[in-house]
Amino acid sequence: MIRSAPIAAALFFAPVSMAGIANPGFETGDLSGWSTFEANTVGDGFFRAAQSGSVLPLSGATAPPASEGNTLAISDMAAAGLRVLYQDITIPENATLSFDLWWNNAAGFWVNPDNMFPNPFPNQHARIDLIALDAPLNTTSSDDIALSLVTLDEDDPTQSGGWRGQQFDLAALAGQTLRLRIAEVDNQGPLYVGVDNFALIPTPGATTLLLLAIGGTTRRRR
Repeated sequence: MIRSAPIAAALFFAPVSMAGIANPGFETGDLSGWSTFEANTVGDGFFRAAQSGSVLPLSGATAPPASEGNTLAISDMAAAGLRVLYQDITIPENATLSFDLWWNNAAGFWVNPDNMFPNPFPNQHARIDLIALDAPLNTTSSDDIALSLVTLDEDDPTQSGGWRGQQFDLAALAGQTLRLRIAEVDNQGPLYVGVDNFALIPTPGATTLLLLAIGGTTRRRR
């Protein structure tokens, strides 16, 4: 009979199950667990959950296939504006944050005036950050941003891209509760930003890895 090592298994798996992001792949079919903010100049625009290949109701654009499952979150708009998707998360010890990112900048160029205001013109860029809970949702101040994760602007001339996996070491932020913010501002043309497949996973330390190895050795004994 194969024997297990329940103590080692508990030490390894319990911290992982305590960490995470609500509705990380948007497979609920909506944005449950997330919040949104919009500042549109005229008409509507917001982040929404969309099924792979569906037609976005405001712009009429087609949503890309989800990177995982059948649903993603994507910005949709009928006019210029600022769109923000966010969730407050507590950073576990030795955590890694990962997610998939997709974008299509229909304007064909970027403009980043170092603010997230849709007016005055021009402004055409996107960013993903971990910011302080009391910071304005459109902040670009270094005093508010704990960690800048992604910036889509003129420093990256790519106007569109397939899904790209992102991964970030958050060990330096352990124990902090921060706001994960995905924001895009566009007043030169539609800027579609899609995200999917979020994960916030504590990386096991050396002691846990040793216990896991011992557990594996124990399970192999008969």
